[in-house]
Amino acid sequence: MMRRAAWSVAAAIGLVPGSAYAASWSLEIGGGLESSGGELQNQPFGLLSLTRTLGDFHIRGGASISGGGGEAPTGPGLSPTRTRQLSIGGGWSTGSLLIDLQASAGKRDFDPLVRQRGGRVLSLESDGDLVTIGGSASWDGPLGQSWRAGPFAALSYSEIDTVRLFTVPSGMTMSEARTEKGITGTAGFAASRHFGRASAGLSLAAATTSNRGSVNRQVGIGSAQSAPQILDGVSDGDTWIEAGLSGSVPLGRSIALDASLVRTFGFAPFETTSLSAGLRFTF
Repeated sequence: MMRRAAWSVAAAIGLVPGSAYAASWSLEIGGGLESSGGELQNQPFGLLSLTRTLGDFHIRGGASISGGGGEAPTGPGLSPTRTRQLSIGGGWSTGSLLIDLQASAGKRDFDPLVRQRGGRVLSLESDGDLVTIGGSASWDGPLGQSWRAGPFAALSYSEIDTVRLFTVPSGMTMSEARTEKGITGTAGFAASRHFGRASAGLSLAAATTSNRGSVNRQVGIGSAQSAPQILDGVSDGDTWIEAGLSGSVPLGRSIALDASLVRTFGFAPFETTSLSAGLRFTF
């Protein structure tokens, strides 16, 4: 899974309300932890992104790193992975409508330790690439004086190199490298309640993919689209639900603390929970 690559975060399609681009520049620094029921249970991630607003248009660049946490498997299966990505994106907003496009590319390092029969440990090293392109659209309209709400949708295509460990009849453990390709789509509804400059939000979305091994959707801190992980060696399609909570608290005139919690429901073979927090500077 996206070994929650700290930078899987930068590799996903971001849904950011138009108000987030009110300032000319916005710098975001953050990180978090992705937890699942698999062999690699806790995977840290971190990100850095910079956004420039030019009237109704915005451009964005970022970098992220993820993985490297959790325990190495004690038998054939998934391998611990570290993922690094660079991304560039941009879009246009008017009123309550936001259109956003993004592309990212990165490297993945595999360094599994596999405990063989008799206690012998075999170390295998490999690396690979990943590329993701996609876009999103969201509508964030006012509901009364304090609420904003609306639908959102995102679509992305990814190619991700993965490594799968397996045991042959002779008992020897071997590794297989392959490229997973697939399309992932998400559609849902988000709402937020504003308390002056602070806010709290929630979202509910349905997601589907043609290949669970190609899902690469982590995004910025505070986004509700960051839970599913990269599943190495898995080529099946899947459909699941995502529920998210988010919040933002001002720490100064141009500094805010953003946080989010996202949980999947029905994501095979096990659910994923993503917790993130970061600082956002506007200038």
